[in-house]
Amino acid sequence: MAAGELSERAAIALLLRLRFRVLLNTLRRNVLQLVLVILGGAQGAIVTALAIVGLVLLGLLGGDDPGALQVRQRTVVTGGLVLTLGWMIVPLITSGVENTLDPRRLARFPIRVGTLLGAQVLVGLTWIPGALTVLAALATAAVWRGPAIAVAVLCAVPGVLICVVGSRLAASLTTAAIASRRAGLRAGVIAAALAVLVLPIAVAVLVGLRAAEPVGGVVDALAWTPLAVVWSAAGLVATGYPLAALGAVALGVLVLAALVIAWRASVLAVARTTGDAGGRAVAAGRLGALRWMPANPAGAIAARSLTYWFRDTRYARQLVVVPLLPVLLIFWARLIDQPGLGIAVAPLVAGLLPLTMFSAISYDGTAFAGHLMAPVPGWADRVGRAAAIGVIAGPATVAIAVIGLVVVGRLDLLPPILGMSAAVLLGALGVISVSSALVVVPVPRTGRNPFAGSAGAGMTSVIGSYAVTGITALVGIPTIVPGVLAIVFDRPALGWATLVVGLVEGAIVLAIGVRVGGRLLDRRGPEILQRLRSTGV
Repeated sequence: MAAGELSERAAIALLLRLRFRVLLNTLRRNVLQLVLVILGGAQGAIVTALAIVGLVLLGLLGGDDPGALQVRQRTVVTGGLVLTLGWMIVPLITSGVENTLDPRRLARFPIRVGTLLGAQVLVGLTWIPGALTVLAALATAAVWRGPAIAVAVLCAVPGVLICVVGSRLAASLTTAAIASRRAGLRAGVIAAALAVLVLPIAVAVLVGLRAAEPVGGVVDALAWTPLAVVWSAAGLVATGYPLAALGAVALGVLVLAALVIAWRASVLAVARTTGDAGGRAVAAGRLGALRWMPANPAGAIAARSLTYWFRDTRYARQLVVVPLLPVLLIFWARLIDQPGLGIAVAPLVAGLLPLTMFSAISYDGTAFAGHLMAPVPGWADRVGRAAAIGVIAGPATVAIAVIGLVVVGRLDLLPPILGMSAAVLLGALGVISVSSALVVVPVPRTGRNPFAGSAGAGMTSVIGSYAVTGITALVGIPTIVPGVLAIVFDRPALGWATLVVGLVEGAIVLAIGVRVGGRLLDRRGPEILQRLRSTGV
């Protein structure tokens, strides 16, 4: 038995060494990724330090009266829930989950599933986000006094593990849902997401809104949802409810166990599918988007890019995750009576979909060589890719604007909202037309796990997203300022002027972006191809 346990530990240690050896080699080969990892780690350390200081100050101020204890409890619960949701959602939007220990890669080796799961958990805990999460979770003990300190330290263990396991499970299930053509599997994934995320939170919000203090009531109700319950135990001890705290700990452990079981099942399913995803035969004469796109290079690229959005799982993941934002904002706008959320949702979404493709050429991989051999003019590539995103994002933005304004009862604000949305959408398309000719990031190869990531890719994506967002906001100021003034001071004429300015300004920014990005692509084509050959997950 001891030998078996030693073998298990040795296998996990070997997998960890393998992971960090791959990481070290990757960073040695790519200096930019090393710099971005350092910058990202420094940024994360600063945010974590600020959070720890805030928790310490929260524990020192306010005394031990019921009101102060309630504030501490609600702060810790809210922070824990946001942290857990961040672990589960953010990697799906940005760089993906680190995949050195991908089950499909290791399926040919005699590795037990439990060993693989343990190694992946340790990878999550020992890399920068995991280590910082552990520090922040332990720092919640500084909020409390007496026995609650020990409970907070104890609950930090399942709390952090729920973050790591939930992140892995979310990526695994979403990958399976996108890649599978079985309606039953997709329905099962949707049902699991509803059971764990949407329904408990929605019920908690509805229950909390009935309280005398709606916002506080919502937080108190959220404390008993699956992803937040473990963070509430220490506060229950501090407020004199030890039995309720025991129940919260038990529920937290049950949630962790359920996530582990579901994750194990998904890993077993993924491990049975080795290699890349196969193609799909298409009947002769069925050209898809090529049938209604112009018969020129820009039209061909637009048709191909549009096809990618619906058939390439790396693109399609954005169509799964991004729609969550408008749904949540409109939902909250209605429930907590904050019309500003429903009003602002369209411009936010208008900038979000293009933002996800700020390094679009990275997804071409070595197939980009076909562009160079054709040769395809740089401007045609920029126009085609922008048109493909616009075909999806344009109608979606208009629909979201109308729905959001109808929900909050301010359909009269449609002209300024559409004007700002047009400026943001077209401006973002112009900005990414330039950025995607400059930035190449490691992305999963075609047919592989669309949520795979690699060292430094996350920081590249985050920093690139910051830059694109900032530039888009700057170029949109001439439209955003009059749009906001039209809404705040209720000036319909200014709202219609905003619509015209937004369309004109957005078109100008897009034209400039296409021109500049096309020239960059013509000049840097061979260099981009070389970088594409040296990257990929």
